[in-house]
Parts: sequence; structure tokens; C-alpha cells
Amino acid sequence: MKLLEFESKFPDEATCRMRFKEIRDGIGVKCRKCGGFEHYYLDSRCQYKCKGCGYRTPLRRDTALYHTKMSFRSWFMAIHLMTATKKSMSAKEIQRQMGHNRYQPVWYMLHKLRIIMGKRDSIYTLTDSVEIDEGFFERASDGEKEQKAGRGSNKTAKVLVMIESKTVENPKKDKKPKKVGYLKMVHLYSLLKVEVIPEIEKGIDMENTHAHTDGNPTYKCLKDKLKKGATQTVAYKTNICKVLPWVHTAIANAKSNFRGAYHCRFEEDYIQNYLNEFAYKFNRRRVKDVFEKLLNISVLYNWCN
Repeated sequence: MKLLEFESKFPDEATCRMRFKEIRDGIGVKCRKCGGFEHYYLDSRCQYKCKGCGYRTPLRRDTALYHTKMSFRSWFMAIHLMTATKKSMSAKEIQRQMGHNRYQPVWYMLHKLRIIMGKRDSIYTLTDSVEIDEGFFERASDGEKEQKAGRGSNKTAKVLVMIESKTVENPKKDKKPKKVGYLKMVHLYSLLKVEVIPEIEKGIDMENTHAHTDGNPTYKCLKDKLKKGATQTVAYKTNICKVLPWVHTAIANAKSNFRGAYHCRFEEDYIQNYLNEFAYKFNRRRVKDVFEKLLNISVLYNWCN
């Protein structure tokens, strides 16, 4: 959605609230007291009143907007700014664009949206042919003594990256030999197999997936975990670009994106939220109206549950 289109479709608070209600009505409202689905709507109070027991449900309850005082239009503007470009935008920049006086409410709002992005993508599993590798993302230092560089460094956050990639017959010149699919990025506090393997089992279809990994010993037991019909290919330095063409591209693009928007200096506790946003937008790179997609899941999901 372009900026002028957004301004024409959502010029004021009432229009945004009405659109939010339309989506909520389409999904349905369940009474928390009796479980009924038939309600009256009290427009003056922005509440649903159950026809059975009279229990009232606020319009924002059980949505991403619950427990917040930000206006509907502020939420709509934030969703628009997050989805209008492929690149990420910092909370400070979104605060400037919105003309909001305080930074903290905008920061909280964006993280709530990133949380529901992750919830939405978590219901899908990767299948067919999946590349698996780990990435190391620079994080903000809290004054601790820096350790050595590499896998054991405390300067970086560890991220498990899984991405679908299907082999292309007769690829075009200067193009990768595989076609990219969907992406998952999971922040881990260690790269031990007791933490890595369960995340892989959760993220991919273990029965029908051909896994592509590097020579990392962590992935050696993955071959025994894969079910009948699934196999594993190990890449080494000689053929790593052919076996793992897309997972490294995804890691490099994510780092470049974070470097431009956040200067790679974010707290490790929130890195999963930033990864959620990158993966969500990457997986919908061919969707025309990502704004509507994110608006719908902001009604469907509650960030705190």
C-alpha cells in the first residue's frame, strides 16, 4: 500500500476503528463467560455484549491491541510503515513519521507486532528440500569482558537458520542452482545439539524433507532423526555454494538489514522479535498487500498468550 492510498483509506480514528471491527466480526467473538458467539455491539463503548449472558467484551480484547492506550490509527500507521518497504525501520524513525511524543510506547507497539509475526509463521513447517546452518549476529554489549571471536564469542547471538530451496533444472546464467522458498530463523543461547535438534524437528517436516547441512558435528545425529523417505546431504568447502546457496544469502541479507536499521546493536533478549519481522516479510515477498495480512493477524493473535 502506498502512502497516499493509506491516507485516503484511513483518514481518521473512526475509519480505522470500523475497519478493525469488520475484521473482528469476520473472525468471530467468543464470550469468555458462557462461550456464546452471538453478540450485540455497543458502539458508544466499543464493546460486544453477549446475547446469552450479557457479558461484555471490549473490541480490543484478545487482539494485539489489548492492554494498550495507543489509538487505532497509530496502530494502523505503524503496520503500514512496517510493511510498506522490504527493509526494516527503527522505532525512532517510526516515532518521527507518526509524530508521537514518546518513544517507549512506539517501541512496545512494534515489538508486539513482531511477536505476532513469529506466532503466525510458527504454525508452518518447512518441507521438501531445506538448507540448515547457523548465523552469528552482533549484539549490544552490556559491559562484559569480550571473549574470542567465532562460535564461542559472547559478542554475537547464535541463530539457527532453515530455508527451503528446490533444485532448478537448467538455471539461467549467473543465477543460483536452486529456487528459494520459505524461511525460519530461531535465536538460540547455545549451539549444542540438545538445543539445536529439537528446533529443527519443530521447524521442518521430518518425514518428507531432504536436509542440507554443513560438516558441523551438531548435525551428525540429524540423519538418525529423519524419518523414512527423508535424507541428509552434507556440504564441505568444495561444494558448499552448490549445496547451501540460499541459507548464507538469507543470513547476509538479515545482517545487512539490521546494520542499516539498528546498526546491529540490539539486546539479545529481543533479537528473536527482529528475526520474526525479517522472516515474515521475506516469506511474503510476493504478496501484494502485506498490510492487510498483518492487520488480520493483529486481530487474530494476542501477543501476550
